[in-house]
Formats: sequence, structure tokens, C-alpha cells
Amino acid sequence: AFAAESSEFLESKEVYDLFGHLLRQVIINQPENPIAFLQDQLRHKPQLRICVVGPPGVNRSKYCQQIEQEFRVKHIHVGRLLRQKKELKDQIESGSLVADSIVVAAVKAEIAKASKTGWVLDGFPRTKVQAQALALKDNGFCMDKVILLHSGEKTIRQRFIAKAVAAGFNPEEREDFINH
Repeated sequence: AFAAESSEFLESKEVYDLFGHLLRQVIINQPENPIAFLQDQLRHKPQLRICVVGPPGVNRSKYCQQIEQEFRVKHIHVGRLLRQKKELKDQIESGSLVADSIVVAAVKAEIAKASKTGWVLDGFPRTKVQAQALALKDNGFCMDKVILLHSGEKTIRQRFIAKAVAAGFNPEEREDFINH
């Protein structure tokens, strides 16, 4: 009974999450004085770092916006971030993928801006190279959670077609675009 009560108490007070966060910070930062470092970490509310991934049409942005509002973190919408870059306009409009190095640099810059508040990444990583770049110890952070969204193919296609129509495309003329 004691073990069950203790476990329930620790879970209800989010002590396991806190210890997990503290342990990750010690491993990432490897401070000279771990005890003083941990004491300093306990003086500040830990920032939430979440990555939401999934295929187009699963409403990633909707979930990211909810996380942003509930936990007061920055929503980093990678597609929107890249579309704001004038030098990438032609490449994006042609449907070409943006080079991993450019995407990673843009995301890291946004993450650095949100280092005090925490963040939720929307649509990143999309490639193995991007995932590896996100996992580097040199970044100075560790992901708290990765949320993988999934939906049936039929639902995803319907949502994608609706998005295409809303953007002014004729889905029948762009079936190749929808099927890729």
C-alpha cells in the first residue's frame, strides 16, 4: 500500500516529470558543480519543449495552438517560418523541398528566441537529417515530448483536398500534387 500511495503522490505532483527534466539538464549541460546547477534549475519553471509531427492533414497546427495557449510556449510553425523568407518563395511555390541545412538553421534560430518560454515545433523534423540536428547535444536542450499524430488516409486526403480548394487550386488538375 505504501509503494502504491507513494507512486500516486509522486505522479499527481509531477515529481517524476521534474526529475526527468532535471536529469536531462544535468546530462546536457554537464556542470562543474551539479548540486549548485540543480538548485539553480529548481528556482525557475522548466520550459516545455515539444515536437508535433505527422502527415499533412492531421491538424498539427490546431494541436500546437492548443499547447501554445495552455502552456504559454511559442508555437514555431516551420512551414509558415519558411514561407516568410523571401529568398525561398520560388522554391516553395514550385513544390521543391527546402534544403535541410536551411530548415535546421531557421528552426534553431526560432528555438533560441524562445529559450526562456519553451516551444512547440509544428512540422519539424521532416527528415532524418533534421531529426539528427535536433538531437545534438550542442543544442543545449533536450526534447521533453514528441507527439506523433496520425489519421486514416481517406481523412487526410479529404482535408488536403479541402486545403487545396481553399487555396484556389482545382484538385482534379493537381491530382499528382495530392497523391505525393
